[in-house]
Amino acid sequence: MSDTRSTTASARTGRVRIDDRPKHLATRLESGDIAVINVADLDRDSAAALVAAGPAAVLNAQPSLTGRVAALGPRLILDAGILLVDDLGQDVASLREGQEVTVTGSKVLLEGTLIATGNRVEDEDLAIEVADSAALFAYFRRRD
Repeated sequence: MSDTRSTTASARTGRVRIDDRPKHLATRLESGDIAVINVADLDRDSAAALVAAGPAAVLNAQPSLTGRVAALGPRLILDAGILLVDDLGQDVASLREGQEVTVTGSKVLLEGTLIATGNRVEDEDLAIEVADSAALFAYFRRRD
């Protein structure tokens, strides 16, 4: 398989692999594929399975970290150097298994046509969301 990374650091191109269950998806992913999931609050174990498979990017129809639970999965993905784009909505569901897409920043392109736009998760964004979540959980623990 050819190198799936484009010459620009933020653009990634690869075959789409789709599954709402990240651990199942990880068993079918090949290095350089684009993982498409539909999971709010991505947990550490699911993210670890995805990271081990070596995707070029992870596209999530939902937010990988909502603040409702302490989801550690997004941090694992970013630490592995994998592009994570969240909150793409159901537009990303129009993709079919095996199609080749390009992910540039927060945009997903199929044959040059914009399919979906989400939020590219950056280290700074994740740090703020995790800090906000920690404060929220501390508040509820004090009330018990």
